[in-house]
Amino acid sequence: MCANPLRMSIYLRLQARKDPQIISGNTKEMVYDGSGLYRINPVYRTLLQRSLISVNVMGSGYDCARFWEILAARAMLFTQKLDIEIPYPFTDGVSYVTFASLEEFEDKLAYYLEHLDEVEKIARRGHEHLLLYHTSQKRAEYFLEVCKQIII
Repeated sequence: MCANPLRMSIYLRLQARKDPQIISGNTKEMVYDGSGLYRINPVYRTLLQRSLISVNVMGSGYDCARFWEILAARAMLFTQKLDIEIPYPFTDGVSYVTFASLEEFEDKLAYYLEHLDEVEKIARRGHEHLLLYHTSQKRAEYFLEVCKQIII
């Protein structure tokens, strides 16, 4: 059972579109191997790399790897608005697209499916922003800078 009812609602709406280009669901790959380590899932990765738009909806937490994986795969991140603060945030409609309700999801999905040129631009800018501010190295540099400001 999903902790976020919005997630199931979006899944059902995507399925109801009966669009063969929309893939939604589970790849049946094991995400964790029992040791607590995240596993690389080749089917999932291939789907992300082929995607123009990928949807992120929270499960039982505030954030998940999917948010970042979509950007890394160079797809347009179409995400539920997160209730967390991200340093160097992405910009809605510029480097990613957000929604806060089913109605907004439906409206924006319909719009972007008709404007694939914008999807490509947003995906490119999202990937560029990710590389500029959110790689492991950039996050470590940010953390050290914050520490320096506290210590000084």
